[in-house]
Amino acid sequence: MFRIREAVEKDANEACAVLIRSIKEVCAKDYPNEEFVAEWLENKTPENIKLWINNPETYEVVCVDEDDKVVGFSAVTLSGEILLNYLLPEALYKNSGKAMLAALEKRVIQNGVENIRVASSITAKMFYERNGFIKNGEPLVIHGITTDFPLIKRVNT
Repeated sequence: MFRIREAVEKDANEACAVLIRSIKEVCAKDYPNEEFVAEWLENKTPENIKLWINNPETYEVVCVDEDDKVVGFSAVTLSGEILLNYLLPEALYKNSGKAMLAALEKRVIQNGVENIRVASSITAKMFYERNGFIKNGEPLVIHGITTDFPLIKRVNT
C-alpha cells in the first residue's frame, strides 16, 4: 500500500535515489543516447532536492510504502508547471503516479490555477495523456532525440 504526503527535507536522499533509478532503469530505455541521459541526471543531487523542497514557489510530494520508504517523487510550480514525476520501477502501474499527480493538481487548484502543464518525456507521455493531458505545442529535439512533449490539462473548471 502506498501513501502520498508532502515532501520534507529529510526525504532528499531517498527522493534522489528514486530520480536516478527511474531515469536509468525506466526512462533510459526510450533514450539510448548516453550523453543525453548523463545531462538529465546532472542536477539530480540530494542538495538540489533540498533546495527544491524548500523553494516557496514549488510544491513537492513523495509516495511512500508501508515502511515510509520513498518510492516516488513529484514537484510542481505553484503556477502549474509539473517539474518532476518519478517512481521506482517496482512502484509503477499501481496507481501511485496517478495519486501523486492528483496531489499536485489539488495544490495548484488551491492557487486558482486553471491549467497544469508539463514538458513530458517520451516515457511519461502516455501516462499524462491517460490522465487528461493534451498536446500543447511541438516537442523539442535534443541531441537528435525528440523529447519534452508540451502537454496541458484544464484543472480548474
